[in-house]
Amino acid sequence: MFAVQVLSPRYIGLADIETLPEGDSTKVGLAGAALSRGQRLHIGLARAVYSQQQVLILDDVFSGLDAISEDRIFSRLLRKNGLLRQLGTTVILVTHAAHCLSYANYILSLNLWIKFWTSSIAVHRNSVNGLFLGVLVAGEFVAMVTLMILTSMLFIIMIPRSATHLHGKLLKTIENATLYFFTSIDAGQIVNRFSQDLSVIDVELPIAALILVNNFFMAIIQVIFVCISASYFSIVLPFVLFVMYMLQKFYLRTSRQIRLMDLKAKAPLYSNFLETLNGLVTIRAFGWTKDIEKRNMDFLDASQRPFYLLYCIQRWLILVIDLLIAALAVILVALIVRFRYSADAGFVGLALINIMSFNMTLLAVIIHWTATETSLGAVSRLKSFVDTTHLENLPVESQDVPPQWPLEGSIILSDVSASYALDQLPALYNIDFTIPAS
Repeated sequence: MFAVQVLSPRYIGLADIETLPEGDSTKVGLAGAALSRGQRLHIGLARAVYSQQQVLILDDVFSGLDAISEDRIFSRLLRKNGLLRQLGTTVILVTHAAHCLSYANYILSLNLWIKFWTSSIAVHRNSVNGLFLGVLVAGEFVAMVTLMILTSMLFIIMIPRSATHLHGKLLKTIENATLYFFTSIDAGQIVNRFSQDLSVIDVELPIAALILVNNFFMAIIQVIFVCISASYFSIVLPFVLFVMYMLQKFYLRTSRQIRLMDLKAKAPLYSNFLETLNGLVTIRAFGWTKDIEKRNMDFLDASQRPFYLLYCIQRWLILVIDLLIAALAVILVALIVRFRYSADAGFVGLALINIMSFNMTLLAVIIHWTATETSLGAVSRLKSFVDTTHLENLPVESQDVPPQWPLEGSIILSDVSASYALDQLPALYNIDFTIPAS
């Protein structure tokens, strides 16, 4: 191999050589066509090793090997008594195998904490491995436990308690509402309060709020990473914030209106469904099935139009954010090329990784911010419904009077007219009566 003397003790008895029909004289065809992918990797690695160069670059050479072959090759070449260490060869190994890290003198990873870790290892060798590993594991464990506790409190305690409270207040309001309330309001609006609004509060609001908080802090961390990794990128940050402010201002205003339209468009559908159930016998008796079915489909189509528009503006938002992040990536790469002699390669890679994943984080923040705001609108509608609905039995009217009241004097009503509402005709007109004492 490359006119270099072969080390016979290490060459004789190799498993791959013994499996070939004619040993090392076997014809393998053009580009090793008769060999398996693993055998071709073995040959390429063997040629690199026997070249006995001072620096050897291995680009993910273990990815196509099974676990046994990988361990055998790694132990014979790269461990403490390996051939490459005996030859004094400097090996640059690119790999995803984490178990190889403990045998390395220097580790470079596209992660800020690992970068600091490897910098310390380069100075103090492996004496700080336990410290950094312990801190890393402890931090991950604390973050995971904290997230589990907060999520459990949200979904097991807070959500059921708030849902029960809101449902109880809404039900009590409906039970004590006046007769005029039931004659003046559409039944679909009442059903919409109990179904759509309570469903939004119980399901959409907590999930949207949880995802919003998570992605908001993740976006802040990613921006900090990018600014730390490429400090000159910070000059672009004010322009990015201005663009994002204008984008969310336009999107939130439009999305909020469409979501309210979506909620209102479902009320006629619910009303028609209830009316159809109540008049099912009459509909079948008069043969109105086709007409009612067509009417229901019209209401269904009308209720889906706002949802389709909401989906369209979400697609538009994704496109705009992707274009914005692409422009930021181009600016970042241009700055890296401009300051290539002063930029650190590890920090540059970290900045690129974070900027490319920033679009999904930013998209999640804006979408779930809108969902949270709309869900809070459902809470506001329920509160307004409870506060503005006139009750039949007011607190001041619930006092019982003695049977002989009034003991003295009398009550005289002359020419009295009364109605259920100010905009209705009187139900009592010009009534005269007297309530004597006792």
